[in-house]
Amino acid sequence: MRRLLAKELKTLLREPMVVVMIVMPFIIYSFMAPFYSAATEQAEEAAKLRGVRIALASCQETGPGPVLGVLAASLRAANVTVNVLETCKPVEALKTGGYDAVIVVNSTGGRFSFEVYVRGDPTRLTRTLALPGSLGAQLGRALSPGAGNVTSRAYVLLGDRLWSFEELSSVYGVGVALGYATFFILFPAASLGAALMGAEREEHMLDVLFSLPVRRRSIALSKAAAALVASLLTAASALAGLYRLFGSIGVDMGISRYYSPADLTVYVAALASEALFAVILAMLVGLFASTMRGAQSAATIVVLPAIIPPMMTMTGIPVSRLFTLVPYTAALYAGLAPLAGLERAAMATVAQLAETALALLLLVKLLESEAAVTGPETLRRLRTSLAHKLRGRRR
Repeated sequence: MRRLLAKELKTLLREPMVVVMIVMPFIIYSFMAPFYSAATEQAEEAAKLRGVRIALASCQETGPGPVLGVLAASLRAANVTVNVLETCKPVEALKTGGYDAVIVVNSTGGRFSFEVYVRGDPTRLTRTLALPGSLGAQLGRALSPGAGNVTSRAYVLLGDRLWSFEELSSVYGVGVALGYATFFILFPAASLGAALMGAEREEHMLDVLFSLPVRRRSIALSKAAAALVASLLTAASALAGLYRLFGSIGVDMGISRYYSPADLTVYVAALASEALFAVILAMLVGLFASTMRGAQSAATIVVLPAIIPPMMTMTGIPVSRLFTLVPYTAALYAGLAPLAGLERAAMATVAQLAETALALLLLVKLLESEAAVTGPETLRRLRTSLAHKLRGRRR
């Protein structure tokens, strides 16, 4: 058993693609460390109300004046900047007053109700989503021991739209879920693309295939299209199964409420463009694998970087137009279109299609070159050359 295990490991590790596949997760997850730190910092900032400017107001003609004073004093004791407004226009105060939150306080028969309005920041969603809860906890402590008679509702102003806190949390959750759903199509797409190329290599059929009177572009397109169709069917099956699962347990994802037909059209286009991109990249990398094992490893290498964009939403939605050019962000922006905007989702999708076209052009050029046949040997020589250089530096 030990000898067989050693033999199998030696065979696997002899393939450069397998080695890269092993190292890739360390690189990817190490790269994501700053996002975890930023999310933690935002949550802590919201919990301590650090740097938060608050306004208190009442919409009753005989408003709870003394209560406003108690709340203001409690918040100031926590080193929070507080002003008491004369009028009850919370949304206007958020837009023009420079406040992070406006709290409307009302009382009826000894019962208090709060309406917490928070100015949302799409780039700092962790703070935005944590702030209503932190404010509610602070208000409850300030009114203790009567906190049992307190009810509250929270609203978030994001862009020009006022969301209830429940709506915002729901659409953000759906958007992130749709972002992660891309893996239902990316992994099958990349795996099939790599397998189509790896099978030709392992069966020594590339020379035969290239000797046929067929354009290399046609070879690349036919293989990519076949892998794309199969992966789209796999993704459709997975998404339909999930939809049925959620429906059977009474969970409404709210897609029909939050997403317009245009949003969903862009999302489907983003999925297809990312899948085709993954297929072509896997075929490119798979050309340099000498075995089917190596080609399958190429699929993991190609798809793992797609984890980064969804994980970045832990801190917020990047609003930079430059970020829409990053591969694998199209489905992310499309999934978060109600929050990020349809225009940004469309831009990211167009950028992904352009990157896919460039990758296809590179694949065609590579298929027309000698590297299409000698890819593994080329990679082996490169690895040997790098090893010699490293040894020379150590000496």
